Amino acid sequence: MHSLLFNIFSTADTSCPLGRVDFSSLSQQALMEIFIQNVKYTATFKDSSESFLDIEKWPGLKLNEDGQVVEIYFAFAIALGGSVDFEAIPSTATRIGVAHANCSGEIPWGKLFNDVRYFAVDSNAFYGTIDLTIMPRNLIGLFCSINKFSGTLNFAKLPEKLAMLDVSTNELSGTIDLRRVQNMISSFTEQHLEYEQNNRDPPSDMPFGCSFQDNTFHGDVLVNDNELVAEVCPFWKNSCSHVVDADGRRKRIYNDAP
Repeated sequence: MHSLLFNIFSTADTSCPLGRVDFSSLSQQALMEIFIQNVKYTATFKDSSESFLDIEKWPGLKLNEDGQVVEIYFAFAIALGGSVDFEAIPSTATRIGVAHANCSGEIPWGKLFNDVRYFAVDSNAFYGTIDLTIMPRNLIGLFCSINKFSGTLNFAKLPEKLAMLDVSTNELSGTIDLRRVQNMISSFTEQHLEYEQNNRDPPSDMPFGCSFQDNTFHGDVLVNDNELVAEVCPFWKNSCSHVVDADGRRKRIYNDAP
């Protein structure tokens, strides 16, 4: 279907800035082809004549009964390389995974649809900032570990449903403020990963799973109640010395931990 992409871009809406494509008018097939148009390895998604397969035959995609994409999970065995166009993600997709895929580029956080529940881009070379204030409204899990993200994190407007946050092993700085988190705070467990893998809603009382390890965060980690901090290991390997709650109680962080 080489002609499909050609037709899309040759007929782009000229009323849009720079003749950008109106993604809302495109089929799910066209959107997915645009999504991977700049990856290095597309053979997995093409037939012997180098035409794109129908998306129902693409590995890593899950479609609903209406043929709409509900999950995109290109990870591990599905090599990509290059970059993907996150703006072309179909609005019906609720679980996005581009992990261990050797991809790079910046992520347009404000362009992700509000129905995205799980978003995983760990173990790549993505860069730029992570803007927690404009994340999808229904986001439950955000996994950005082992990339090249930089800058500070603004915790003032965390998505209300956010229950999992992994930003470990990046180049992030600034301070950590988890005072909006009302649940127990812990490292990730098999329970967290099970809900992510099955694209399910976690129970309301499940601990907030997180990891901020191996960045350059500094200062005190602010929390609502020290009694809710099950362990300090999510904050290791930074320049943070204590977890401090609203009553001023302090819990030491040992940054020389393994």
